[in-house]
Amino acid sequence: MRWIDIDLQTPARCRAAAPRLTEAAARTAALPALVEQAGPDTPAITREMAAVGQLLFRAVTRADPRAFAPDAQGAGASDARIGVAEADGVLGYHLVARPDDLALPWNWLHNGLGFLLAQHPICAGPAGTWATFAQPNRPWLGRHREAALGELAGGAQPLPHLLSSLRPAEAGAARILFLAGHGDAEVWPLLYREAEAIDTALSGPLPANPLARLHVPAAAMTPGSLARARWSWQGFHFAGPTARPPAAPGEEPWQALQSAGWSAREGAPTAATDLAVSPQEELGELEYAGVDPISALLDELTARADASPPAPPPAPATANAGPVSSRRGPGRSRRPREQAPDQSRWLLEDGPLRPETLAAHAATPPLVFSNSYLSLPGLGPRFLAAGVSTFVGPVAPLRSGPAREFAARFYACLAEGWPAAAALRGAALACRELFGAEHPAWLSYGVVGHGSLALQYL
Repeated sequence: MRWIDIDLQTPARCRAAAPRLTEAAARTAALPALVEQAGPDTPAITREMAAVGQLLFRAVTRADPRAFAPDAQGAGASDARIGVAEADGVLGYHLVARPDDLALPWNWLHNGLGFLLAQHPICAGPAGTWATFAQPNRPWLGRHREAALGELAGGAQPLPHLLSSLRPAEAGAARILFLAGHGDAEVWPLLYREAEAIDTALSGPLPANPLARLHVPAAAMTPGSLARARWSWQGFHFAGPTARPPAAPGEEPWQALQSAGWSAREGAPTAATDLAVSPQEELGELEYAGVDPISALLDELTARADASPPAPPPAPATANAGPVSSRRGPGRSRRPREQAPDQSRWLLEDGPLRPETLAAHAATPPLVFSNSYLSLPGLGPRFLAAGVSTFVGPVAPLRSGPAREFAARFYACLAEGWPAAAALRGAALACRELFGAEHPAWLSYGVVGHGSLALQYL
């Protein structure tokens, strides 16, 4: 695929785009309330995504009128071909955005006729593709450049031949670590259904020599164990609730359930009674209507330890999380941003894990997929600042069934050698076909960082 950079960082372009980006950020922040009112699967959510996408499109074209011009398709940086038309023959747009705007839902770009994602992979990052390709500072980027140069010298090669030229014979497949959100034995089976789907997807077209393998630990992983095994993994996949955040610290589990609309079953509900429902029921109305009782309970137990954490290093502000950046360009308005507790960290078995903690131990892998509530605006830019190359996560609330399906489709595309942004588009189109164009699931994810990252380079 070929990448076109759209630079929104220059002062003049910032001034031109600022009013519409401000409005888009405000409407994006209000989307969870609309989901609460209308439901997560309704066309009203998709229509609001289209409205925000049109604001983003107008902001970009106001800043750069020729950003999406047809004659721009002859330029750009190219990825090595892998023999898959859906990935090789597309043009991708890379939004080079300031920290304030990095985690806006760029996948919702809409030109008034349709979503650009239907035709183009889209990602956002702090630097242009040419700069990162020309001066690789990470091993996978060096292998990416070798593949591109090899294609220029000798033509495109089938993926197995490309893989043999990139990896020594003794090197194994990339390893992706599955991290289950905090819970107990009654909750984990629901999360491990996602692990099973991902494992099946990764075995895809190359079962004898897969591009990556999923490692599901037998025991709970902790921040300490991740730090000690920092060189062992090329990717993290975190699975947690995607429809709602955990309960607020200090809120009793039964209060959280009742405030969300659950009726207590003969007294205060327990984890055993409230999880004793059919999979369809749990993955449907109950999963959206209520907060996972185990998540709520453990949130309360960790609240005291998490009440006064060490001050993390400064992190870039995002559309829905973090403090407002003080380095505003000319003409930029100050947009209020609130950092929700659930978006600030992963909750593992022995407590919270933040991107800054992983960075302090040099334990960030190149690829992170956080399949948890609004993780892209809450965690994406912070993981990039911590050293991750590519971050994937939801930009809208959605049920666990579609979330699991999206993740499986994404990894199935990665298993064929697709770059991350093309794989996200492939998963989106597959979910659009499965759930329908009016269902918001296909638009509920985004990617920040390097859209060119692929498993064969890890």
